[in-house]
Amino acid sequence: MDASGKLPEGLLEGRMASIGSYDECLDLVAEYKTQELYRGKYCTVFLSSGHNVQEMFNNETDASAHLSTLLRHPKRMTRIVYRVSPQSRKFRLGVCVPSVCTLDDVQNVVAHTSSKSIGAKTQVSRCVVKEDVSISGLQVFLIIALCVLVSIIIVATILDMRVEDNAQKALPGAGTGNIYI
Repeated sequence: MDASGKLPEGLLEGRMASIGSYDECLDLVAEYKTQELYRGKYCTVFLSSGHNVQEMFNNETDASAHLSTLLRHPKRMTRIVYRVSPQSRKFRLGVCVPSVCTLDDVQNVVAHTSSKSIGAKTQVSRCVVKEDVSISGLQVFLIIALCVLVSIIIVATILDMRVEDNAQKALPGAGTGNIYI
């Protein structure tokens, strides 16, 4: 729960995100007797007003009436929302859940919780789990083959430069700009 975002300070000043601790969430591993049970899964949730925002903010009186049930300073919030573009009128929240939860599970819990408490519409846009990196045998072979190929190119270039340098030294007048016929 500590890695999840909370309703932030500064909400009345226009802060529209509380992303929590992404790295702390992804580094979470729950084990029992050396057996991994689950990892942390970080999900991005967008909350928007359950009301039609454009209609709600047509005039300050309507906005104050709608917001007075949610906020202590509705006129102040109304002025802030007027300044915010329609695309960014969604509040972004980071949520840390166990990796065994599906995107639908998170969507259902968030939708149920927010609709009951503040009447907001929710959308879980994506979830991320930190996975251990594993390399297959084919990938190891391709990496080694690529390293060998690059090594051959480097050695061949060095040899070519030495042969060219030795050939220049062997020719009389080489490198002086004089042409002998």
